[in-house]
Amino acid sequence: MSSESTIQLPPPRSHNAKRTSDTVWFLWIFAALASGLAAGIFMGKKLVPIRSVVVKKPAAVSEPAVRPAANQAEIGDWLAAAQSAASDGNWLNSQELYQKVLTADPENPAAKAALPLIERHLASAKGTVRIVAKPEGAMIRLGSLGELPSPAEFKEVPFGTYQAEISFEGYEPITEKISVDKAAVELAGIDLSRSTGALNLTSVPEGVEYRLVRTDNLEELVQVGKTPAMIDKLDAGEYQVHMALQGWPDYREKVKVESNRNSSVSHIFARGGLKITSDPSDAEVLLTTDSNLPPKKLGTTPLNAAELPVGRHRLELRYRDWPPIQRTVEVREGEAVEL
Repeated sequence: MSSESTIQLPPPRSHNAKRTSDTVWFLWIFAALASGLAAGIFMGKKLVPIRSVVVKKPAAVSEPAVRPAANQAEIGDWLAAAQSAASDGNWLNSQELYQKVLTADPENPAAKAALPLIERHLASAKGTVRIVAKPEGAMIRLGSLGELPSPAEFKEVPFGTYQAEISFEGYEPITEKISVDKAAVELAGIDLSRSTGALNLTSVPEGVEYRLVRTDNLEELVQVGKTPAMIDKLDAGEYQVHMALQGWPDYREKVKVESNRNSSVSHIFARGGLKITSDPSDAEVLLTTDSNLPPKKLGTTPLNAAELPVGRHRLELRYRDWPPIQRTVEVREGEAVEL
């Protein structure tokens, strides 16, 4: 017995099949895009918005102006000058220049190498200093190394800078700066100027003759004249003033004239009077006011003598051939003493 099988074949494709497939794919893609867009919009509403942050650059802080450093040309000049000074033996100048270089350029190798050597040399170097000043004998003090009269010579003086003080009595002192930077240093040609002051002379009454005598060593007449007087540019020192008024004892006073100061001498020739009577009258009256002068005749008794110098005086009365009478009287200012 035989059996038969029938196989059903699919119908042939039509020409619209490919077009249908393309359309389906396009629809799928469009649907996917649409759903993605919808999902994006939905999720955008759910998310928290992000703030935009603007970062600003901080304002620049102004810095103080910095002093411009020395340029290399200047430093080169200083180095050359320092080396030249050292070659000439001017160690102090060389030291100063190298220090200047290191201030501008602390790491400068040439200055860092040379400066310790120079300072070591200066620490052990010494010289001789000779100072000449007029008048001869003026005292010279060199720093803390002592005092010597001019011409002065200081030995074994360590290198460095010193103050030389020169002085002499009656002269204006001066101070000189001196640098000891070699074996021998000399300072000469120093002339001290005389110290001067002023002296004012007055008297009562005015018009009194005066003599001004210097008494430091030997007496020396300086000036004569009449009061009042202002005497300028007097050498400092010791003086004596003599004042003389006719009928009065000479007045003498010592005075010291100091530099840049005014001194003064003043004297009042005070006056008084005497009322003198005698028995018998007409006796001659003589008065000695100064033991260095002869007696002065005042008149005859009864006598009212005015304008007499104040003080103790010798009074003498003479009458014909009678023995003279002498006594000491005191004239007081503004009074008329009765005798």
